[in-house]
Amino acid sequence: MPMHSLTATIDRFERGRAVLVFDDGQELILPKRKLPGKIQEGSVLFCEIYPAEDAEIRKENIARYLLKEILHTNEQEKD
Repeated sequence: MPMHSLTATIDRFERGRAVLVFDDGQELILPKRKLPGKIQEGSVLFCEIYPAEDAEIRKENIARYLLKEILHTNEQEKD
């Protein structure tokens, strides 16, 4: 599953939108409601980009990882 990652900083907010600035200076404007709740100017975001057809596989991998972490934590607590 090819994936690329980018880092962006919240530069400013304008009329309910967030202006993200990437390392190369390019900007992306997104609705603020699409971002995590505690986001503020200066916050750094890690963005993953992958094809839409890989979205389900990505979700399954995350769910599998979380389940493994939960089960592993519960096993350690029993010891």
